[in-house]
Amino acid sequence: MKKFTNREIADYYDQTVTHYRTFWALDQSLAIHYGIWQPGIGNFRQSLENTNRILAETAGIKQSDYILDAGCGVGGSAIYLAKQYGCHVKGITLSEKQVRLARENAEKNNLSALVSFENKDYCATGYSEGSFDLLWALESVGTAVKKGAFIKESYRILIILKPATLIPIIAGSLKTGLITGLLLIWIVWKILSTEWLKRDLIKLPLRIILQTLYPRPDVCSLFHSRGTLQQSCITCFIMQRLFLKPTTKHH
Repeated sequence: MKKFTNREIADYYDQTVTHYRTFWALDQSLAIHYGIWQPGIGNFRQSLENTNRILAETAGIKQSDYILDAGCGVGGSAIYLAKQYGCHVKGITLSEKQVRLARENAEKNNLSALVSFENKDYCATGYSEGSFDLLWALESVGTAVKKGAFIKESYRILIILKPATLIPIIAGSLKTGLITGLLLIWIVWKILSTEWLKRDLIKLPLRIILQTLYPRPDVCSLFHSRGTLQQSCITCFIMQRLFLKPTTKHH
């Protein structure tokens, strides 16, 4: 299997901005992730924002949180979290073009005081240990060549908060049948199957929310309106490091 370099990943996102603007309403939605369709969601842009809402509520985000958006795109999730919760968010991406667009979007939304963006690799951020309360990685971990490196770096830069626990949460609809169920198993296995994860993950005092959602064909109207039974999958790591330790956050 081909392993893409960081430069190749950045080039992909640099070159596909036009496509996302055309097909994903990028300038309005600020999102390049999948949308979640539920009763009351009236259009594609609302479905994209709904994804952020569901994941933020699952994570229990608070105003006092300092969040790292690992693979931030053009800043949509970071801007949503800052706007809805008043929290500070640092977004990082391999694409310099995305950094520039994210900063422009934050300025347009008058949120530059709460959100900031940098050109960094989420497997080697260079941030100090214990810099963040929570790590948000929406549909971005899949491009990491070494998933174990991502988990190790995430663990290092997350703040230790309270008694140790490990909570994996997998949520979604499996009503679409055997294929979807097998796909779910495959995704979880691919994410958790590196040697380091198999050996050491269970030992870590972490709270990991692995949110995997499968909109059914009847609610995923982006595809259903075309008569297609294609399934969409959303995988988001929301990680918190847990224990007792005084820390100093640098916003």
